Amino acid sequence: MELQQQLTVCDPVSDQVFQKRFEEFKSYGGDHIICVIEDMSRSKIVAAGSVLIEKKFVRSCGKPGNIEDVVVDSSARGMQLGKKVIGFLADHARQWVVT
Repeated sequence: MELQQQLTVCDPVSDQVFQKRFEEFKSYGGDHIICVIEDMSRSKIVAAGSVLIEKKFVRSCGKPGNIEDVVVDSSARGMQLGKKVIGFLADHARQWVVT
């Protein structure tokens, strides 16, 4: 949650609430992916983002992917990590035949 606070206001959540939401995300399968980049030397997540695949009736029942909440830690900016996160998420969305 520390990283997301560099993007928006985040109220603290308990470990139990966090775990419940995490399990919910896991149940979505490939329809909602969260990508993180960890700086292994510091055991710290330094970049993150997500993609949500929507199922639509419009556009021939297309499945657009919405990339959201991309954030890079202030200590890791300028290293193209945001671009890597977006690239990974876009590739994932394309695999789901996104239109």
